[in-house]
Amino acid sequence: MTNKLALMGPCPLPAQRPLWPLIDAVIGNRYTAHIGADVRPMAFVNHGARKWILGLCLPAALGTVTDRAALAQSGSAPRNVGHPTFASPHARPIARNGSFIYVANTPADTVDVLDVAARALVGRIHVGIDPVSIAVRPDGSEVWVANHVSDTVSVIDANPSSPAFHQVIATVQDIDPATFSTRFDEPVGIAFANDRKAYVALSTSNRIAIVDVATRTVTGHLPIRAQDPRAIAVQGNRLYVIPFESGNQTQLSGCFAANLDGDLCTFDL
Repeated sequence: MTNKLALMGPCPLPAQRPLWPLIDAVIGNRYTAHIGADVRPMAFVNHGARKWILGLCLPAALGTVTDRAALAQSGSAPRNVGHPTFASPHARPIARNGSFIYVANTPADTVDVLDVAARALVGRIHVGIDPVSIAVRPDGSEVWVANHVSDTVSVIDANPSSPAFHQVIATVQDIDPATFSTRFDEPVGIAFANDRKAYVALSTSNRIAIVDVATRTVTGHLPIRAQDPRAIAVQGNRLYVIPFESGNQTQLSGCFAANLDGDLCTFDL
C-alpha cells in the first residue's frame, strides 16, 4: 500500500507561516512523499504510526508578486509575522511532547504548537530571534528552544496544569559581567542528560555549554576539536556532537598572520 503525505493547506505566504509542518498518513515505515516541488522536507518526528514532517516552502510556490500583493491587501496575510531570514542553521527544529508537536518557526521568531489529534495550530509562542532547535525536558515539563541570533535558550512551560502553560518562563544566557558581551554565542543543538543537566552547542566558539536545569545557569564547557558544533544527542553516558566542519585539515581556513595557529587558522589572508 502506498501512503501519501497530506498538506495541512496550500504552501502559504511567507508573512503567514514561513515554516509550516506537513503531516503524512504513514502506516508502517514505507511511504511515498507526494508533497510537490514547492516544498522541501527538513526534519520529522515520530508520533505512533505517524511522522510529522517539517517542510520549507520554496519561492516557486509563493505565486507572483501580484498574487501576494492581492492577498496581503485583502487582509488574509498578517503583516506582523515573519522577517527576512538570517540563514541560521537548524538542528532538530521539531519535537513531540505528549499530545502536542512543537515547531521552530524561525522567520517568525516563534514556536508553533500543533494539536496531534486535531492536526491544527493551537498556539504560537514568541521566543528569541531565529529559533533553530527544540528539545523536551525528559520529564516533559518544559520545552527548550535555542535562539541562534539572540544567543539565548527560551524555556517554555509544558505542564498543562500550570497557570504559565505554553508561556516562556525563563531564559538561559551567559553574559560576561566585565564586558557585557555574550559567552553563549549562536546556540544550536540542545540535549538533556537528565532532568538536572542539559547541553547546548555553541556553534561559533566550538564548545558545548553545560547548563544546570534548575538554576538556568552555565556551569561549564566542553571544548570540541572541530568547527561549528551543531546537532547533539545524549545516549547512555556519552554525548554525541555533529560539527558543521570537521577540523580534520581537509579544508583550509584563512586568518590574519597574527592569528595563525596551524589548527583552525591554516593560512595567511
